Parts: sequence; structure tokens; C-alpha cells
Amino acid sequence: MPSDPVAEGRPRGIPESPVFALCAILYVAAALGVDTLAFYEVEFIIDWSIFKWLGKDLINLLHDAGLTTIANGLTRTPFHNFDIFKFLVWLVLPVLACAPWMDWRAWGFSRWKRVDWYLLGGLCIGSIGLVMLIPWLPGVSDMYRPADLPARDKVLGVTAYLIWTLSWLPGWEFLHRYLLLRSLQRLEIRFEWLIVPVVEALYHLPKHFLEMAGMFLFGLLATRWVNLRGSWMLPLLVHLAIEVALAMFMVGLFTV
Repeated sequence: MPSDPVAEGRPRGIPESPVFALCAILYVAAALGVDTLAFYEVEFIIDWSIFKWLGKDLINLLHDAGLTTIANGLTRTPFHNFDIFKFLVWLVLPVLACAPWMDWRAWGFSRWKRVDWYLLGGLCIGSIGLVMLIPWLPGVSDMYRPADLPARDKVLGVTAYLIWTLSWLPGWEFLHRYLLLRSLQRLEIRFEWLIVPVVEALYHLPKHFLEMAGMFLFGLLATRWVNLRGSWMLPLLVHLAIEVALAMFMVGLFTV
């Protein structure tokens, strides 16, 4: 029977080479940094907005290439919200880099205990409760306001938001809860469970303090749990529950 990397306390799932681990850490920093500069359209040295690859850009490229039928088909869907940069740089490329050594059990639930399912349910319910508090959170309520949409557009609005979410959320969790965490462990860097949420908080630094603090707290608890179970599924599902509740709130389907 294959040995369990969690039981042995070894950071399996990435190459043994510390060079790979160091390069992975630098990659995570670059991936998050470039995305931040592109989002805020900073033009220091270069115009970083060239890295804002969205579905609408792909649709335009398809039009220019004469693939009008495909482009028109995508235009009639919420695909134009899909963040291609995040999907490729945060998820596809890191997964391909780790694939030969991948700890595939980290993608499933075989290491879960019964209490983890109760924890998942409780955290998902708590996530809905947090979203319900937005109207009473100064500053945060200014950033997240329900849109006044006709009833027929609410479902389309939720769909568009969720397509955008699915383009970046799995990559965010894999980047932090797998690649960065295991790379820090490979280099035997102490307090890796604290470094990961600090990185997440720094990414949210331009946002409201309460959102940044919330991301740090979530990252801290999530990373500790991943260290315990060797699976990044619980943080992914809880994070998804938060985003689903937020999507419903933003289109006015989920208000108090």
C-alpha cells in the first residue's frame, strides 16, 4: 500500500528539488503581482493591462480570425466574463508543472473524517450569514451593493458572476493551498501556515480592511486544515459557497 504523505509529514506532490520549490514560490509572487498590476492598470515600466485576458478578448480574436459562428455563439453566453489570465496562470500552468508528481488524493475526500463534513456544512451556512451582514459593514457595503435588476435578468447576472468566479477560484485555492504551501514545506520554512494567509491578505491590501482581515482569517484556518488533512477541497468548497452567496446578494436575490 502506498505511503500516506500526510501521515509521514512529508510535503509530497511536488518534486524533491528545492530549486523547484523556490521557483514555485517566485512564480506565485509573480502571478499575483502581475494580476494586481493589470487589474489596477498600472503603467510602471510597461502597460500591465496587456495581461487582462478576458473572454471578450477571445471573442474579438475569433471575430478577427473569421470564426464568426463560434464568436457569435460565445457572445450569447456569459463567457465574456471569464478571466482567461487567472485560469491559465493560476490553475492550468501550475497543475501542469505539478502533474508528474501530483498528490491526487489532495483533490478528493478520501482523507476526510466525518467531522469534516459537519465542518463543511457549518462553514457554508456561516458564509451565508457573513454575506447577510454586508449591509451593516461600513465600507464593505459601499463596495458590494445589490444591483437593481429586472427579475428576468437576475438569473443571468448570477450565471455571469459564477462563470467569472469559476475562472479564478480553483486557481486561487490550488496556488495557495497546494503549490505555495507545499513549496514552503519543501524548503522547510517554519510557520508556512502563517505565510500563506499573509500572502492572501497582501493581495487584498488595496481593498477594504475588513475584507483583507477576513481573507487572512479564512486563509489561516483553511491552511491549518489543509496541513491536517492533506486535501484542499474544503477551502475550495467553502470559498465557493461564499462567492455563490455573494453572487445572489449582488443581483438582489439574497437580501435581508
